[in-house]
Amino acid sequence: MLVGGMFGTAFVFAASNYAADIEKDDGEYFSIADDAQRGLDISGSITIELWVKPESLPQENEIWPLAAKWEYAPIANRSYTLLYWGKDGDADYLRFQVSDDGTTESGHTAHHDYTVGDLPTDAWTHLAVSYDAESGDGAWYVNGNAVAAFRWDVKSIYDSSSPFLVGHAQGVDYYDGLIDEVRVWSGARSADEIKSDYARELYGVETGLAGYWKMNEFSDGSMSVTRLDATENGNDLENHNTVASLEDTPFPASEEPDNVSPALLVRKSDNAPVEVAIPASPAKPKEYADATTVPAVPAAPALPN
Repeated sequence: MLVGGMFGTAFVFAASNYAADIEKDDGEYFSIADDAQRGLDISGSITIELWVKPESLPQENEIWPLAAKWEYAPIANRSYTLLYWGKDGDADYLRFQVSDDGTTESGHTAHHDYTVGDLPTDAWTHLAVSYDAESGDGAWYVNGNAVAAFRWDVKSIYDSSSPFLVGHAQGVDYYDGLIDEVRVWSGARSADEIKSDYARELYGVETGLAGYWKMNEFSDGSMSVTRLDATENGNDLENHNTVASLEDTPFPASEEPDNVSPALLVRKSDNAPVEVAIPASPAKPKEYADATTVPAVPAAPALPN
């Protein structure tokens, strides 16, 4: 519904009620071509975060890319990748890896494996990794809590021509399960920032937010086509092999505020502009972190020397 506004047109905050349901056996995933993306060709500090609820677990040596700008062929077309894999069969790992020249040659790539174990298949888990290219320091987070830290000598990320992908990468396997609230930041988010925002819906114009897919916004309302980027970068994800949607989310949808600043441009599922009035200080989305349902995780160990 249109409301009278004296400051022009904006997109109002859209509540997230759905998650993408990626089926491994059907080869389903999302992507955006390199020449179509804006802001995902990150060459410095980066943070990737998302919610997952797998429907199965990776088998031994099975690699499930979660979010990546990384191709396994050609060999010199790699930027960054976050993946979940059955490295040892009975101990599942998260891996974050970057390359500063597009290859995996010694001295030009760095990776860190965090032993996360079997992620629950009947509950949502939030995963995040941050990397400060200036210092080389990185950290893992599970359900908003820091769990591990690392330090690399690699201090930049190669600007490859690889597409950005969710749920797959060329040459490896497919993720299997629900995925929601995928966010890529062009900066190393702090522990406090991740803790503050991981269990609430964002507006889409937060500083450094390069791509944000709520997985409930579709190009034609069918819930099985393009997933819209909630940032003004317009990094809408192409749907491969008809990823469907389920009404299942890691936290309740935020209530749509009465008024939104025109700077807070978030694309509604129907992509229709709505005029809005402007408060003096726009309210932030309501936070829904529930300590009784989010498992505690040990504090991060000290950085290595």
